[in-house]
Amino acid sequence: MISGVRTPAPAFDHNTFRYDKERDCYICPMGKDILFKPIKKMSNKLIGREYHNSKACYDCSMHEKCTKGKRARAIFRNPNQDALDAVDDRMRTDAGKSLYKKRKEIIEHPFGTTKRSWGFSNFLCRKLDKTTGEQSLVFFAYNF
Repeated sequence: MISGVRTPAPAFDHNTFRYDKERDCYICPMGKDILFKPIKKMSNKLIGREYHNSKACYDCSMHEKCTKGKRARAIFRNPNQDALDAVDDRMRTDAGKSLYKKRKEIIEHPFGTTKRSWGFSNFLCRKLDKTTGEQSLVFFAYNF
């Protein structure tokens, strides 16, 4: 959900900030709006949005408890955060917990076998396309 600053007090953990979808802002535990400011980009690819409100943070009496930084508290929001929140909500239900437990039983066995029994604990290649190919060959052999 939110990442970034280490907080001195648990009352100001990132989970205590609420997102208001209609106004596209976060609301801090003290009730102040944290507005969207710049878009963070990495090589022309949108990687998320940053929210902060310098004036509200500087005037806040809880500034020292909310952030260790000298500047305003910044909140980063992933572009796919709505989908991630929906998955989190689904996984908190009893049906989601049983599905996750079943997934762990099914998928962990091939990884454990190839890693521990066959000795494929490290990749020999570098970069995503090469490691994907290497892992595909290992699982092809496992399935065969």
